[in-house]
Amino acid sequence: MFVCTIGPRWSRRAFLRAGATSAAGLTFLSWERAVRAASAAETAAIAAATPPLADLKPVLQEIVRDLEKRVPYASVLVMRQGLKNLEVDDQSREIQDLFPSAGAVFTVWNGAWFEEAATSELEPDRLRATARELADSVKRQSGGKAIEPGPPLEQSFETACKVDPRTLPLADRLERVADLHRRARAGLGPEFTNCQVSVLEAGVETLFVNRTRALHQRVSRTRGNVTLYVSDGQRTVNDYLTRGGSVLLSPERMVVGHRLAPITHHEVGLNFG
Repeated sequence: MFVCTIGPRWSRRAFLRAGATSAAGLTFLSWERAVRAASAAETAAIAAATPPLADLKPVLQEIVRDLEKRVPYASVLVMRQGLKNLEVDDQSREIQDLFPSAGAVFTVWNGAWFEEAATSELEPDRLRATARELADSVKRQSGGKAIEPGPPLEQSFETACKVDPRTLPLADRLERVADLHRRARAGLGPEFTNCQVSVLEAGVETLFVNRTRALHQRVSRTRGNVTLYVSDGQRTVNDYLTRGGSVLLSPERMVVGHRLAPITHHEVGLNFG
């Protein structure tokens, strides 16, 4: 797994705004081999990743208990997220990968105001060390209000996916986009200079733990996009339609309508199921 390596102390704003984001575009001549290699790398990265966030719950509960021996209130929010775009047009097939980022933010109430520390390393020893450094730096204050941790609740939430991208090899996911492109391109006249189809996959996993609560959530979102480029020989214009949600490819019919004078109105229908 690729993570953003930073110093042990962040503010919440810095943590949420930062991440290891690097776009690596691949335009293929021999794209099958490249995708197979990328699939192998993706599998290896998953295997080498830190444990699923839900598995960190006992460690985080232990850390929160230890923190609250020194401060009135403590909590931790752990997040992991990633973004991948698969795109096929008339000239190329491309994968843009925003490498996964991960991190944890520890929050403590010193009796008067909140203090925080963050790390991008999710190994239990690193989490304990970050929390210990925060606790050592906090000076307990008086005069503030008590923080209510909420009623006891341990629950996990997950978006239901018609086709979960995590269950399909990367090569299969790209081939699904290529099939959509073939269907969108079929029947278009020579005035259509390019047809572009893309599917954006986004996944965010979070785990929040305080004295009484442990809430785990995994959200998977996808967005399908069809763009048509058309020319009358003098100018080129385009139109597009985007559909998004928590399913990989929606079963609903998507229609891209073009009324681009002097080009005749044309519709492209795609069953994204």
